[in-house]
Amino acid sequence: EIPPLPPPAQGEGQRRAGLMASAGHEEGHKILNPFSGSSPVPGRKTFLIVGSSGVGKLVLSKALSSESKGRHVMTSPGLPLDDKDLPQTPIDFLVLMVSMRSAGSLQVASRALEFVDSNFLLGRIALVITHADDPGVTPVSMRDVRRIADSWHLPVVCGGVGNAASTASLASSILRLSKSTETGLLMSTFDLDIMF
Repeated sequence: EIPPLPPPAQGEGQRRAGLMASAGHEEGHKILNPFSGSSPVPGRKTFLIVGSSGVGKLVLSKALSSESKGRHVMTSPGLPLDDKDLPQTPIDFLVLMVSMRSAGSLQVASRALEFVDSNFLLGRIALVITHADDPGVTPVSMRDVRRIADSWHLPVVCGGVGNAASTASLASSILRLSKSTETGLLMSTFDLDIMF
């Protein structure tokens, strides 16, 4: 069972942003914040999908790329990112993928949040759950997912990556969520809670 993460402390974002600008975090690795990457390229948005092996990162990244023109989608097995892995443009939206079939995937998502600046959280990150409709017993429970989502005020998006139609639907849900940040119309996590 995954222990709940504490919510970001008041002022933690400023402290972490300072670390980003100076020495970094944990053995030279950087904190992910809205300014991670180099100068913005006009009209180009960057998505980062983080998840353990086998959760469907590559399938989802291809669907997001085909659904969204002018967006760059990259994947990572976890955070923190090394300097060589930082994208050329700032990261606009972070997707943390969790498979209900893999307890390790929940641990990867949980650990990744330790390397995300608290200023980045609101409206720029989503917890994406696959295999939520699996009828069998799964090593990850929705209670564990809810605990992390509630602790960090993250929207949860459930969907599949098993076929083209379900993957396209999941990509569309993520794009709708990300567009709320582009337009400045941030919805509450209650409004976004568990999208299918």
